[in-house]
Amino acid sequence: MRPYIIQSIMDHAKAEYPNECCGLVIQNSRKQQYICCRNTAPPPTEQFSIHPADYAEAEDTGTIIAIAHSHPDATTQPSQLDIAQRDLSQIPWVIVSWPEGGIFVPFYADCGD
Repeated sequence: MRPYIIQSIMDHAKAEYPNECCGLVIQNSRKQQYICCRNTAPPPTEQFSIHPADYAEAEDTGTIIAIAHSHPDATTQPSQLDIAQRDLSQIPWVIVSWPEGGIFVPFYADCGD
């Protein structure tokens, strides 16, 4: 993952703290971009849910190549819910820890390949 994408995710985690941040990494041609999304999960301090309009807008902008979110005051270790949702999404996941600053990338679903 490109350093400026990682930095964008970390900046988003810092801005949303103590809530979990969530966003999408998209690719359009050779350009990658991190798109901040609204977290609609109740409670946003413990989980995330990407706002459907944000997801649709990202799909219109490019190919979604990763889903990112933060773990406030926790490690980058994926929770059981993270693993289940990741498996359903079939898209690589990135988890950052804030304010610790750790990153877990990539976090791929096991597609049987």
